[in-house]
Amino acid sequence: RHLATNQTLYQVDQIGIGLGDTTVRLRHQVVPQGEWLPALGWFVLTDLPTGKRSRGLGNGELDVGFGTLAEWQTRRWYGFLNLGYFITGGHTDLAPFLYNDYLSYVVGAAYRLSRTLAIHTQLQGGTPQLHGMGNIQWDDAPLDVLVGLSGTYPDLYGGDTVYWQLGFSEDLHPNGPSIDFTAHAQVGIRW
Repeated sequence: RHLATNQTLYQVDQIGIGLGDTTVRLRHQVVPQGEWLPALGWFVLTDLPTGKRSRGLGNGELDVGFGTLAEWQTRRWYGFLNLGYFITGGHTDLAPFLYNDYLSYVVGAAYRLSRTLAIHTQLQGGTPQLHGMGNIQWDDAPLDVLVGLSGTYPDLYGGDTVYWQLGFSEDLHPNGPSIDFTAHAQVGIRW
């Protein structure tokens, strides 16, 4: 809930638990990892509006994005950097205050506990997504930390790798439109 000029600009239920918007992503490695060069590639993605806007679980619109990625790994360690540009489909309730596009970055690392299981952490931030709210906590850039587990199962389903991630994120500072606490789940196939 945010108040400005004695009126409610946006408000959702105190606890919104449920399915958020669903991200569909395609990524492609262009340059494999070398002795001193990380693997380089690109990605495109879309957020499908599967979350209910009235419960604060999505914006009710289709979002798209694209960007670059760099990955580096050893036997036990894995690191990455993603830089992206995103275009939002909008948000009816926040339209006068919402930027239609923004830049984002994700930097992270993982440590493999076994051949198929790893623990990971990442920082995610970007340019401000809101403006003109009259409140620095909403008009500033978001910064979140994510911690979780991930797993890979190579050579399933005809040689493809199935992967999954489970994690929790928390905003590191109270600025930006970050949700206070979020659970993440991801499943995919690499071919």
